[in-house]
Amino acid sequence: MRPINKILDIVIPVYNEGIIIKNTIISLNANVKSKHNILICYDDDSDTTLPTIKNDFFNQENIFLIKNQGAGVHSAVLTGIKNSLSDYILIMPADDDYNHSIIDKMIYDANKFGADIICPSRFSKNSRIVNGPFFKFIIVKIVNFSLYYFAKVPSKDSTNGFRLFSKKVISSIKLKSSNGFTYSIEYLLKAYEKKMIIRDFPADWYER
Repeated sequence: MRPINKILDIVIPVYNEGIIIKNTIISLNANVKSKHNILICYDDDSDTTLPTIKNDFFNQENIFLIKNQGAGVHSAVLTGIKNSLSDYILIMPADDDYNHSIIDKMIYDANKFGADIICPSRFSKNSRIVNGPFFKFIIVKIVNFSLYYFAKVPSKDSTNGFRLFSKKVISSIKLKSSNGFTYSIEYLLKAYEKKMIIRDFPADWYER
């Protein structure tokens, strides 16, 4: 069964998440009031995420299991996007069970300002970084600082794969990238070239 048109489709690429996905979905159910679908995008039928979904959420009608048409996270995300019919598409990690309280606020922000991309930023004024390894934090910070101040990329956290896109972005931009989370930066840069509205939004970063 294919997802029906709602306000939001939440695309979650997974790879053997096991019971980790349980806390994520419980948190989404508790925090997201906007009408939404949850698209779980997986590579293989043996993925350990699937039993948790089928056993614990078997009667939840807004969860859809979407098999990756290729392999890897990049292809999984694009497969989820291809199956989306809603006004907005949110891409987020399977183990992020702490940022769900901002999702409705992001939708509100996008509508209020007519934004095409909302970038949850780990480096905004009201963001929090918890348990982040010092050297990893420095590297990520330097990369994003350089992209923002020198390359004029319109987000202080352009490397974050957690991102909200309008249907306009998805339908008007064709991707050439094919690896990892590069889709996120490519959408961002091409939307900027098209003079679409892009906004940062404070988000947290909990290092597992």
